[in-house]
Amino acid sequence: MRKLSPLVLIFACLTLTQCNSQEKKTAYNPEAIQLNNKAIGFFRIQNYDSALVYLDKAINIDSTYYTAYSNKCEVYCALKDFQKALIESQKAVAVKPDLAEGWTFTGMLYDKTGDAADALKCYRKSIELFDERISNPAKQKSLEANKLNRALSLILMGQEETGRKELKKLKEAYPNDNTLDGFLNLTKKEYLDQLFDD
Repeated sequence: MRKLSPLVLIFACLTLTQCNSQEKKTAYNPEAIQLNNKAIGFFRIQNYDSALVYLDKAINIDSTYYTAYSNKCEVYCALKDFQKALIESQKAVAVKPDLAEGWTFTGMLYDKTGDAADALKCYRKSIELFDERISNPAKQKSLEANKLNRALSLILMGQEETGRKELKKLKEAYPNDNTLDGFLNLTKKEYLDQLFDD
């Protein structure tokens, strides 16, 4: 099986960048942001217990700061505690329901924990949100990322042929984007296996 873990990491970074650039300028508590950033430092050196402590502090200070929930989800994924990761991912989309990438990831966690029905609901919600972004003239600078994420959501919901066709159209529109190459032939199972490092 192909090893694209670095590519999956690049994709994760791209989606986070897109999320941040598309969100309304909401004022989150600066102390919560600082605590979240400290948690990221601990996460990078695999000190997960400390990362969780700082993320919990950030959430206690600002329960609307969805990034702390998302990062807590990442910590639990690194610890292979997918049930706790799912809980945190659900909290992230509860406080930021327009976070299309969050719905996709929540769907992946439902898939990982064996709940295909709820996974499908999440993928459908993410596609609905990506469609809104794609049709919004104000969000055209992120058009490629939103189309890529939409295609991946289609693949994840079992519409692999349709998702792959969309990826091929994207590659035709952006022939110099080498990031797309790694996703063109990836199956749902391969993507989930690589994302969750199985």
